Amino acid sequence: MTRTHTRKMLLVLSTAMVLATTAFGQKEAPPAGGPAKAFTLPAHETYALANGMKVTLVPYGNIPKVSVSLALRAGNLNESKELLGVADVTGELLKEGTASLSASALAESAARMGSTLNVGTGADETSFDMDVLSEYGPDAVKLLADVLQHPLLPESELARLKANLLRQIAVAKSQPGQIALARFRKLMYGDHPYGTILPTEETVNKMTIADAKKFTRTITGRRGRTSTLRENSMWQR
Repeated sequence: MTRTHTRKMLLVLSTAMVLATTAFGQKEAPPAGGPAKAFTLPAHETYALANGMKVTLVPYGNIPKVSVSLALRAGNLNESKELLGVADVTGELLKEGTASLSASALAESAARMGSTLNVGTGADETSFDMDVLSEYGPDAVKLLADVLQHPLLPESELARLKANLLRQIAVAKSQPGQIALARFRKLMYGDHPYGTILPTEETVNKMTIADAKKFTRTITGRRGRTSTLRENSMWQR
């Protein structure tokens, strides 16, 4: 390739890049959005049981499935400073069986309904959720009631669950986002429970099964006043 030809190629490439940059700078405005579509909330039924528990039934969709969610308004905010993390460990212990069902039997019961038992622990509430085939809706409600009213809380599983939590804490402390969040919450809320997002190794290690049982009584004792049971029946009636 001659030097003259090389110069011509460079000139063509330079011209193309200038034109592309100009075209990019003159990008057309996106088209305006269309009108908002109408949204109608599904009809629902709300009532309270004799013990004060609030129940909401929401039928929607056309899938033969039922989502059952039970929320107890107690969580990490109800921990003492000496037992940070007890809510998280207790939430995991509640999946380890009931007075009449071992951990494996509990898991198998949920699996037969096409589901698993999910327990979530948050700052303000502890939730229990199952998504089951529609014919198992009443059985799912009974299973959740058994878990809350007759938890097994086996001491044999405590060491394993505490070790799992300690690993989660160690991982969280190595993540920049978690480090920044912990600092932000401490600056924002100070000594308020909202100001602490991670337990300490000391509080987790000193936790006993008696502490877990006491916390279970704390959250289940609130169900008559503030608990909510939501059943989303996902089939058309």
